[in-house]
Amino acid sequence: MKPFKKSKLINLSDQTVMVLGASHGSGRQVVFEMLGLPRENRPKLLILVDNVGLEEFENNQKFLTVQVECHHIDLGSHTECRDMIRNCTNIDIVIYNGGVARKKLFEEMNYEQFMLTMEVNFSSNVCIAKEVLNYHNCVHMVFIGSTLSYLSTAMASEYCASKAALRAFVESLQIELENSHRGINISMVCPHFTSLENGNSKQLQKISTAVLKCMHYPELKTIMVGAQANMLYFLEVLIGSGNVAKL
Repeated sequence: MKPFKKSKLINLSDQTVMVLGASHGSGRQVVFEMLGLPRENRPKLLILVDNVGLEEFENNQKFLTVQVECHHIDLGSHTECRDMIRNCTNIDIVIYNGGVARKKLFEEMNYEQFMLTMEVNFSSNVCIAKEVLNYHNCVHMVFIGSTLSYLSTAMASEYCASKAALRAFVESLQIELENSHRGINISMVCPHFTSLENGNSKQLQKISTAVLKCMHYPELKTIMVGAQANMLYFLEVLIGSGNVAKL
């Protein structure tokens, strides 16, 4: 595969792109990457979704060269997610970045806290994907996963469970849509632990580049971001996650 030069290869000029979790971390970085494309290659419309933090885009729209539409919703609410998708103009590309992590031992959190993470990290993505498939002519969905969907760790029981569920859902959806005639591409980007923290600029840059790479090369179903992520993935594939934990 040729070296990836996003400024030359990515053309979103006729696309409406929705970014979930657009105010923080890799979601925010992806937005700035698209705004940094040559003017003629930028999306015709950016739909940014998050519960808080979208003011920097709303308050500076006159300085942006892309039409931006912001939605402040609770990603843990299926009703709010459903209503938003049904009321949007046609969405061509969806980037699923919404996610939370508590960094607590399982014994320290209550059931409601555990399930809220499952709602935001997994169930809301499923809800939005279902609504997009039902109401929009979408051509590509890119999900931000985690290496913790392959290998678990302490103080992340709810996060690991949610990301493992998301990965299983995405892989099943890939198989189903490959056998359909809808022409929808499904990709997943899995960084190493970055989803547990805001991440530094270099990490976020790698994740956002991987997202854009998926959009240009639809045959890429999963991209593992970073050397550690790739090592963990191949260890899991070769000898199984049950043994990896003992190394």
